[in-house]
Amino acid sequence: MEIVREMNRAFNRQEDRWLDFYSSDVEYVTPPEWPEDRVYRGRESLRTLLSALREIFEGQEWRLERVIDVDDSCVVGLASVHASVQGGQLGQRAAAVHYLRRGQIVRQLTYFSWEEALEAAGVEG
Repeated sequence: MEIVREMNRAFNRQEDRWLDFYSSDVEYVTPPEWPEDRVYRGRESLRTLLSALREIFEGQEWRLERVIDVDDSCVVGLASVHASVQGGQLGQRAAAVHYLRRGQIVRQLTYFSWEEALEAAGVEG
């Protein structure tokens, strides 16, 4: 659970080290509603995706509200995402299911729904 919390803190501070929490061959899956490619592979692909998102969503911050340790290799993070968009404010629930191996995130599934993430991880809400 601490890996997910620490990665989240680094991401919110816009520190480059947030990417170090991911395996070099990470598979990052965007929400089902995502309008573009849903699967990104590797750190550089993930960096490119999130750099593009930061240009659209200024000051993007994932505020973890609950972190669930499913088992030794799976952690679910339930969050509210906040950002500025074209002068307005965005507030959206989001969640991520993180699969870990040897202290790094090897796969991440993201959702715009807490319920979908919990279901994907096999956890009751």
